[in-house]
Amino acid sequence: MIITTERLHYLWAVAETGSFAAAGRRLGVSGAAVQQVIRHFEQDLDAPLFRRSPGRRPVLTGLGRQLDFFHSITSQGFWGYCNIEGKTVNFRCFFVRNMV
Repeated sequence: MIITTERLHYLWAVAETGSFAAAGRRLGVSGAAVQQVIRHFEQDLDAPLFRRSPGRRPVLTGLGRQLDFFHSITSQGFWGYCNIEGKTVNFRCFFVRNMV
């Protein structure tokens, strides 16, 4: 199961904005790119994160809602965990600053 900060940002952008296109505008990418990232995330999890219906907003599924995401940002990185169907997945991501 691959959980990355990028995938989580895309997931929550869709959930907050109510559409893949609006999430894309927020993230500076196309709506199609957002859909692709979410689709690959769902394939890795082997379950849908959103219910999709033509002409309606995507709605988080039970699994999508279970990605309750808690984090604290420190100077060293990003700690977090999510609970996916009763399994707690811990992760840590490091921020890389552009050294230009």
